Amino acid sequence: MGLVAAALRRAPAWEDEVVEAGLDEAHGVLRPDLRAKHGTSGVVTWVDVSVAWPFAARLVAPVADAPLRVVAGEAREAAKSAKYSSSLPATATPHEFTPLVWEASGRVAPATDRWLTEAFRGPALAAVRAGPLRDVSIAIWRPHGRGVADGYARCFGLEAPPVGGGATVEGVSPPLARIGE
Repeated sequence: MGLVAAALRRAPAWEDEVVEAGLDEAHGVLRPDLRAKHGTSGVVTWVDVSVAWPFAARLVAPVADAPLRVVAGEAREAAKSAKYSSSLPATATPHEFTPLVWEASGRVAPATDRWLTEAFRGPALAAVRAGPLRDVSIAIWRPHGRGVADGYARCFGLEAPPVGGGATVEGVSPPLARIGE
């Protein structure tokens, strides 16, 4: 969330950024990640950032049916909007809610992409918009890369053997694990 807040601080159209601002009507139960006011329009935007997992069992069929859609991201955006929108303050100043959702595969959900494009519009802000997109994608992919590297290390026996014995394969008894040695 800090990445988006820092980007909004660099964009001249945004002001009064507050990280983790609670919604008064929700009595502390709902805490969006960010609140910021658009200086020109006066609209107060509430933002909640999350990462959607497209590999959940309930999403396998919809993702397979529409592999180019950001199915998990769209579902998370809808759930977040339903959760937060009804608790926004009802004041003369307009308030809106925007869910910012990245999928674990690094793709950006559609409403997130539209909001980021609108919030950082123009050539002067292209680099500001690219910063959070890049940094969040790297933060999401770094553990994936580490997991893949760890998986390859296990497959090829590149890990250090456990203390006090020879290398074994998880879930296989030691004599069978050593057959490939």
